[in-house]
Amino acid sequence: TTGRKSGLERTTPLVYMPWRDAQVVYASNGGKETLPAWWLNLQADPRASIQIGKAKSTVRARAASDQEYAEIWPEAEAYNPHWRDYKTNVKRDIPLILLERVDV
Repeated sequence: TTGRKSGLERTTPLVYMPWRDAQVVYASNGGKETLPAWWLNLQADPRASIQIGKAKSTVRARAASDQEYAEIWPEAEAYNPHWRDYKTNVKRDIPLILLERVDV
């Protein structure tokens, strides 16, 4: 991501789940009540680079719509049970973020 205040490139390792043509990440911030900095950065500038293994891609990030969330969530909580635990332990809504590849 690009730092929303600094303008510097930021790298954050995240657990992701493949879904259709996108990668899904969960803005849980380790189960904290605050949004993670990487999601705040992506809200300011949704373009980012991801690397999975040796493959690098440019993506555009967006929060899943309510309909997408309802469709993705059952698979996501089975994929990573920690995501389910985070959801039950915080008061805020934790967004699922879709990282969609951008042709450069």
